[in-house]
Amino acid sequence: MPPREAACEPCRKSKLACDHVRPVCTRCQGANRAEACEYRISPFKRRRTDLGPSPRIVNSRNGSQTRESEPPATAAATPTIRPYPNPGFQGSLSSAAIFSHISPRHHEPGSAQPEPDTVPAGVSAPALLDNDDIACRQGTTLIKLLLDEYPLRTLKDLVSFWLAKGISLAHAESLLDSCVESMDEALNFGQPTDTCMEHLTRNSQIPLLFNRESTFNSYVAQFSGHNSRLETLGIFLSAVARATNDVPFFPPLYKTDEDKFRLRKLATRLSDHALEVCLSLDCLNDLQLAFQYENFIVHTFVDGDQSYSSWRRLGDVIASMLALGYHERVETRSRIPEFLVELRQSAFARIYTDDKEVSIFLGRPPRLSRRFCHFRIPIALDSFELPAPGTESNGQADAIKIDYRAGCSWAALCAQLKEEILELFIEKNRENCVQRASIICARAEAQWQQLPTHMRYDVGCLNDYRRSPFERDFLISARLDHIHISFLLRFVLLNSMAQPDDEMIQIAHEMLTLVVQAVLARDRLANSGTGLVWKVIFYGLPASGIILLAILEQRNPHHFGGLSRAKVLQNLRILVAEIQIGALSHPREPNFALLTRAAQTIENFLDSEERHDHHPNGQLNTHPDAPPGQMGPWASNLNLEAWDFDLGFWENLAEHPFLSNLEFPT
Repeated sequence: MPPREAACEPCRKSKLACDHVRPVCTRCQGANRAEACEYRISPFKRRRTDLGPSPRIVNSRNGSQTRESEPPATAAATPTIRPYPNPGFQGSLSSAAIFSHISPRHHEPGSAQPEPDTVPAGVSAPALLDNDDIACRQGTTLIKLLLDEYPLRTLKDLVSFWLAKGISLAHAESLLDSCVESMDEALNFGQPTDTCMEHLTRNSQIPLLFNRESTFNSYVAQFSGHNSRLETLGIFLSAVARATNDVPFFPPLYKTDEDKFRLRKLATRLSDHALEVCLSLDCLNDLQLAFQYENFIVHTFVDGDQSYSSWRRLGDVIASMLALGYHERVETRSRIPEFLVELRQSAFARIYTDDKEVSIFLGRPPRLSRRFCHFRIPIALDSFELPAPGTESNGQADAIKIDYRAGCSWAALCAQLKEEILELFIEKNRENCVQRASIICARAEAQWQQLPTHMRYDVGCLNDYRRSPFERDFLISARLDHIHISFLLRFVLLNSMAQPDDEMIQIAHEMLTLVVQAVLARDRLANSGTGLVWKVIFYGLPASGIILLAILEQRNPHHFGGLSRAKVLQNLRILVAEIQIGALSHPREPNFALLTRAAQTIENFLDSEERHDHHPNGQLNTHPDAPPGQMGPWASNLNLEAWDFDLGFWENLAEHPFLSNLEFPT
């Protein structure tokens, strides 16, 4: 019987006949892929799960980390094979926690307890990539599609230019530089081969090692350069997609909006594929959570803040964070280095904040409750927390740098108050509701006073040349977050949303004024954690809606809520004009419909101010049977949740009798 001859790798994967010619078979020679024609050393044996002689970071016996040229024979240095699901974090009520209390005396002396990932005798472990060949081929196709049209070097230049503007990925900021620098080696210097995706996938199955003495550089080295993983690629692609949103024109890559949207779509698609493969490997870790979070943020730009895709991805991020146990006291785990403790606390704070803001924006229940979490902001910003009664604030607070961590901490502190406000909406006892609202209001004001003075907004901050664009945006965002708490509290106490009181009107006016200032100064701002469009739809549109309702219900034609009518209408006109000229959104962007509909309703109202006379007593003639100060049957049709100012609100407001006989501008 003639000996079996092995096919080369390209022919084997394509399941095509190979003539076994060496060094290059005839089929590969004719397909111009001579560099990929390789023959396995042991073709008929199960493939090893190590990656060969590439450097590895391993644990020595004394707990320190060392680099070795050959992978040691330990599970921690090779890709993890999981024959059974990875349960992740399990709390005190789980069966695992209960069995953990069983005394070791129940085991025979010297016997070891079975590891959860140990393969029982007689059960063969699956080959490393048996189920991932298709995913790797798809990934390689997407990588080639991206790099054939957009050179890798130019993509890196785009990210570098974006970073030079003072913007970065909010959570993966500290990891991004290493990910960008690793792309040349990870993608074979812009000429990816069929083995690139396989190599990245294999690396993603290797656990990230650390101990208490680990340094940040040694940790990053485990997913940089030759050790690059799918997460490394995904974080880079997230930065590419985000850069296309903040850099309107980058001639080496795109000169038109069409080219820009195509690049964003390709980068997002490849990022999604990398994330899907990562999740399928069942090897969740800090790096993967950072990638998953940034992927969610990208989809808020690509799919919109109202899309189910963004909503689902946020739920997936929350699930991953809980599976990792980051809602617990991560700082008490003795073997975790300080930089990783801060990264995990930052992850929890960001995810917790986004859960509350998206829930408010969409009018849905939050999915992450503080009652079941140990709330903690990043350790570098502990001075934000309120001091104990009778004590003074930390004098070092004014030295805290304005950066993404500061924004994360402040937003999380505001989010915890917003969660308490959401609970008030389902409070049945009116007296208890008023009392709790008063307490929350006092805490919010004390929290604002506790914020270091250099982080508080003032009227002249936008014209302060000493401040960077990032700092200006931070000051506006911090103030908007604080005012939003008061805005929600007034909602709780309103008898009817159709009849806002003077205090509510004043809060809405301040919120709208800040948003308009941000829109006008957009060229002097840099995204400090929340984009300009989010500021408009999350803060500006609700404030505009309240102001319109107040003017429709007005009793004084020139002043209402103690405010100048001319100033209020001016803010509305500016907001409408900026939306209509396309300064905030493009027709191909997901939030365009919401912004356009709101702008049309506001413009209808502004036009009516010029073309319609007022009722003699100063009341707008809203309904023939409506008494002064009432809006007739229309008010009962405004049956939206108190915090829900989505597209439906503007559609209902457009049906107001005062506007119903006006044609929308085309």
